[in-house]
Amino acid sequence: MSYTLTRQEAAILLNISTRSVDRYIKSWKIRAKKEWRIVLLNEEDVDNIKTWDKKIELKQEIITPEEQIKEKEKIKQKEKISLTKNSFENDDKLNFIYEDLRNEIKQKDKKIETLSLQLWKMEEIVKNSISMIEYKKTQYLIEESKNNIKQELEKEKFEKEKIKMQLDEKSKLNIILSIIVIILLIISLLIWWILV
Repeated sequence: MSYTLTRQEAAILLNISTRSVDRYIKSWKIRAKKEWRIVLLNEEDVDNIKTWDKKIELKQEIITPEEQIKEKEKIKQKEKISLTKNSFENDDKLNFIYEDLRNEIKQKDKKIETLSLQLWKMEEIVKNSISMIEYKKTQYLIEESKNNIKQELEKEKFEKEKIKMQLDEKSKLNIILSIIVIILLIISLLIWWILV
């Protein structure tokens, strides 16, 4: 990994502000490390974001079938206008229509750009709805709870073994006591028999 770009250089490459670069760093889209007082960014991550923006621009070119039909009609109109324009170059009305069509196309292009930018922003919001820090916190809590469960299970096992040993000792003691009682009974019976 090559950490060679400063925040300002990355902002120039991506054509964004340094604040936006900081947002990318906070959302873990660009890895960074600090050397002394300078924050250096990973060059590969910056390149990935740059190519990702180009992919978004390509996505902006997606047009619905109705819009395609309208665009085809406009192209036909433009061809008609260009044919008539060639035949009537000095006609002001044709120039006016041609300008109107160009303005309409520019406005629609701007709308498509703004809509695709809004879509991209919404995708980013959805992707970052659970931040990486929250995800790591939950992972840490899950691991901690697993460790606690393991410790509790080990304690339970130890307690079980301890109780089992105590029961074994009590049962042995009971057997020994019962044997002693039987022997005492036999001795007392023998003594009684001898005396009688």
